[in-house]
Amino acid sequence: MTDGNLFSDMMRKNLLESLNSKHDDDEDEEEEEEDEEETDIVGELNHKVWSGSNATDRDSRFNVTNGFEESHYQLEEWTAQTYYQPFQSESVKPVIFIAHHGAGSSGLTFTLLAKELLRISKDSQVNSGDDLDIPGFFCFDMRGHGQSKFVETVDCRDYSIQTLCVDFINILGEFFARNEFDTVKCRPSIFFIGHSLGGSILTKILKEDMIQNQFIKDCIKGLVLLDIVEEIAVKALDGMQGYIDHRPKSFASLSDALQWHLDSGLLHNEESGFISIPFLFSKRVIEGCPVYEWVTDLKSTKPYWKGWFTGLSNGFITISSRIAKMLVLSNHENLDKYLTIGQMQGKFQLVVFRNQQNSQFGHFIHEDIPNKVAYSILDFVDRNDFTRPKSVLHHDEGTSQRELIQKLNAKWGVKK
Repeated sequence: MTDGNLFSDMMRKNLLESLNSKHDDDEDEEEEEEDEEETDIVGELNHKVWSGSNATDRDSRFNVTNGFEESHYQLEEWTAQTYYQPFQSESVKPVIFIAHHGAGSSGLTFTLLAKELLRISKDSQVNSGDDLDIPGFFCFDMRGHGQSKFVETVDCRDYSIQTLCVDFINILGEFFARNEFDTVKCRPSIFFIGHSLGGSILTKILKEDMIQNQFIKDCIKGLVLLDIVEEIAVKALDGMQGYIDHRPKSFASLSDALQWHLDSGLLHNEESGFISIPFLFSKRVIEGCPVYEWVTDLKSTKPYWKGWFTGLSNGFITISSRIAKMLVLSNHENLDKYLTIGQMQGKFQLVVFRNQQNSQFGHFIHEDIPNKVAYSILDFVDRNDFTRPKSVLHHDEGTSQRELIQKLNAKWGVKK
């Protein structure tokens, strides 16, 4: 969850204000006193408890089945933890979503989104009475994140965007090889989904035509970016160091970690947190007590921050027109120059979820409101994958696609 501050001005503002307010009165005191104050804050956050439960009982609530088939992809410097929900189709052109998470997160941030994509597709199949395709979903933990592991003999913490792009291309190639799509004459329609940094990585790969395998390239139909705008992301980097310095270094339980994410505004959906939060932390036992520490060392990524988003917006709108593009934002509409021009020229589809109460969702929009995001993505697929029958939103033959979308937009507060 930690890249919420990194890439959203709203998230950064909310979290830094809540944390820094505890330190405003101590700005002129000595460093030792500041350290003591930070310790008090960490202690306060670490020892929040859920009434009527002990630490062991609380943490057992996080044993939630994610619904994915899990496997390891052995790369040169690290082993990638992958998650796959296979497609259910007799078609030779099934839809598969391939998702890339952001900095400090993990592949399981997409769990509820994948479940909603599956549920909506199955409901559509039942409602239509036709044997419609059920799409697949693949994601993974990027290097230094989640359950992925570096090779013991290698001490490489290279988080440059170029390296992260190569990582993804290698994983993508391995995914295709393991499923033998070309051998079984199955040509899937691939739609990339990238959240925050993940979106920047996918944009760079497609803009610079970095995928060399022609079969794989021909399968890629679309790119969906979740809550990422270059100008906002670059500005948010200015506060990243302060965020890292002031966030709790550890938690006494996973319940405390989840509550901190909810209290700070990084996450708004407790259900999703039960699935995604455990994989952000590693557990140690100190003097008989469990301690949960962050898996990802965000400080080690600092040398690469500046390069993560450079050229993102222009790159996004200039990706080949054969690849459909959609940008999904949470509750702000701060498009920079390139995105504004691109939107006016019809280069991409824009979905903006608005919520004036600012309490339902935030930067992790796919975790906070997975149902709404899933509907938007499936509509995007229906509009842009001409190899499959239109299915997801055609519940009423008397209602046109445009009319139905307008109704959904009005209900959810979506502006396109």
